[in-house]
Amino acid sequence: MTGSISALKEGDIYTSYPSSLDMSAIQTEVEQDQNAITARHYRQVTAHYTRDLNAVQSELSSTILLHRVHSYGQQKKYQETLEDANQVLNAFAARASALYFLERIEELM
Repeated sequence: MTGSISALKEGDIYTSYPSSLDMSAIQTEVEQDQNAITARHYRQVTAHYTRDLNAVQSELSSTILLHRVHSYGQQKKYQETLEDANQVLNAFAARASALYFLERIEELM
């Protein structure tokens, strides 16, 4: 390989993965939902909590999978690395597609 990209050596693995979850946006929404509960807007709050719960589960699963991808790569278990990486990519692709069709593209940024 030429240029500024260095070739990977056996045992190397891409290590740019999130080290922690950013829950600040969801925490803000949960706090706002508390106001909606006070106003007895239960249907709206239930929908928001469901969305927030799905977002947390998705982000947590992806983060754990990315960490496991790294761990498998360090052990030279490349088949397992590939399988987990594909799960993460498929989840992100499905999310992007859903946001596109929901006309919520701004959430991709």
